[in-house]
Amino acid sequence: RPDKSSCRPGARFSKSKPESGQVPGTRQRPNLVPSLRQ
Repeated sequence: RPDKSSCRPGARFSKSKPESGQVPGTRQRPNLVPSLRQ
């Protein structure tokens, strides 16, 4: 699943910079948002 692989680096980047909410990766993957909050 290439989707999961792409989600991993995206989640790490978002965790390091919570202000990166403007990243297109987070908007394209709404599932990633709730995952970071947890």
